[in-house]
Amino acid sequence: MKLHFMKDNQKNQFLPKNVSDSIPFSSKDLPVIYNKFSVKPDSMVAELMKQTLSLCEHKESTPSQKYKIELVKKLGATKSVVCHSQNYAYVVFYCHISVGIRSYAVSLEGEDGTKVKSVAVCHTDTSKWDPKHLAFQLLKITPGGTVPVCHFLPEDHVLWVPYN
Repeated sequence: MKLHFMKDNQKNQFLPKNVSDSIPFSSKDLPVIYNKFSVKPDSMVAELMKQTLSLCEHKESTPSQKYKIELVKKLGATKSVVCHSQNYAYVVFYCHISVGIRSYAVSLEGEDGTKVKSVAVCHTDTSKWDPKHLAFQLLKITPGGTVPVCHFLPEDHVLWVPYN
């Protein structure tokens, strides 16, 4: 299986709490935010920031190269919190509860000897997913089927699992 582990070249850093608290973080304050970070309102960066704020303000209706595998270790229970890095002027994560998943720590070694440690997540309940989701097309399966949908988390995502 060919896997591509892409490096995120975004150099944003975490801000101290007192600094982040002083910066508006709301769609209604976009003009002020754009001005503070010298972002042109009609630019692609502005659109990405707008999408990030929209996602953060959205209320969820439900909690929702060739490598050889060297080691797989199951992590935690079937419930976890996953945080996805978003495009913004500083580090912003969109976090949500995921239920009906299995997560694994995976060690891989590439053909060239490169070693990678990653986290794999398998979604065991896809019944509420959009039937047009790319995973269903690639795997030739349907929502709610018996086949889990598994993927690696990108390096800038965070998975919180219960510690036993």
